Amino acid sequence: MFSGCSVSSLAARFAFFPPDPPTYSVKKDDGGRLAASGVPRDHSMDVLVLDTKHGNKIVAFYLKNPCARLTVLYSHGNAADLGRLYDLFVQLKVNLRVNLMGYDYSGYGASTGKPSEYNTYADIEAVYQCLQTEYGISQEDLILYGQSVGSGPTLHLAARLPRLRGVVLHSAILSGLRVVCHVNFNFCFDIYKNINKIKKVKCPVFAVHGTEDDVVNWLHGHGLWKLAKEPYEPLWIKGGGHCNLELYPDYIRHLRKFIQEMENITTATRLKKIRQTLKSPTKPAATTSTAMTTTFTANYLQNYLTPSTVLKCCMRIESIGNQLSGMAKSNTNDAKVLIRSLRSAYAATPISLKIIDLYVVYAITSAVIQVVYMGIVGSFPFNSFLSGVLSCVGTAVLAVCLRIQVNKENKEFKDLPPERAFADFVLCNLVLHLVIMNFLG
Repeated sequence: MFSGCSVSSLAARFAFFPPDPPTYSVKKDDGGRLAASGVPRDHSMDVLVLDTKHGNKIVAFYLKNPCARLTVLYSHGNAADLGRLYDLFVQLKVNLRVNLMGYDYSGYGASTGKPSEYNTYADIEAVYQCLQTEYGISQEDLILYGQSVGSGPTLHLAARLPRLRGVVLHSAILSGLRVVCHVNFNFCFDIYKNINKIKKVKCPVFAVHGTEDDVVNWLHGHGLWKLAKEPYEPLWIKGGGHCNLELYPDYIRHLRKFIQEMENITTATRLKKIRQTLKSPTKPAATTSTAMTTTFTANYLQNYLTPSTVLKCCMRIESIGNQLSGMAKSNTNDAKVLIRSLRSAYAATPISLKIIDLYVVYAITSAVIQVVYMGIVGSFPFNSFLSGVLSCVGTAVLAVCLRIQVNKENKEFKDLPPERAFADFVLCNLVLHLVIMNFLG
């Protein structure tokens, strides 16, 4: 039901922000060779234009290192293109002693088409095929690197390559919807379901994430690392954000260590390590940039609704509401009223099933009133009326599911602050509205 244009629209709204205008262009030089304007002339770099199975033409940069034993296939984040990443590519090529292949998704830089989840899958498949046919690089000599949204196509390809040398997940996401709000369910309209694909990856996985990442929470990287079949010692950079991890010395130091170990690893060594892991499935210790272990205190939703938590909740809803335009702003105001009411009614009461029940009643009642109002006025288009009906049903289901999970004290809620419990439920409802409206046109 929620496929096609609905999913594509959801992905484009939340996941893709290509630089406009692009930071580079592609043209032929005097010798007839493709060159990129806007970046320094580099004779060790090949500029490529590749055809994807979806009919798009994407641009790729292949930077050669004569001392390299391995090749890194780099999938970038959602707000960059190859022009912005060129300097980083050169640093990685030299410091890690690797060949590096970077590419722009459809609709990014000088690549044609429009960005979408499935286009990025076709893009990385075309790049991998080029590495095989043009440069003779096999999966045994390849490391996939995915940053932020780039973890989506990275894990898509990694799940299909059983003899891959390794995977690097840089500020990776569990799924697209989980970035927007804290949900513990798999929705059919979700995008980049890395939480499912990581389980199919059969090579070492190195995760690096900033503990102060306010775009993709640290729990995303930690969750993927815990689900990996062959987890490598992770790097949790204390104080690191979403776009500045490369500035920390420990970033390149640990990345170089990972690459060197992948260079020296053999098939026999990998099989031995897998057998040892099966016998004693303990995870390696996490490393932070200050050699300190990051700890998080369990939270069973027993905090008070203090003014500070309410303020953080409103700020979180407002930041997402700005992206959802008018519809979101309306729901944001509703959420503010709800939270203020809850705080007044339960000022000295720990968060409990009473508050959750109150929210369930509010959510369902609000949706029912909306539907009844549409029916009485009668001037709304049928699609708007149907949208209200579906939203009412969806709101009821989400509210009841939240009530059941809290009642069972599900482990997923241990680390969830009280403001997140309410804000994320409201945000999930907003996303549901958005998908339904897109589906109905």
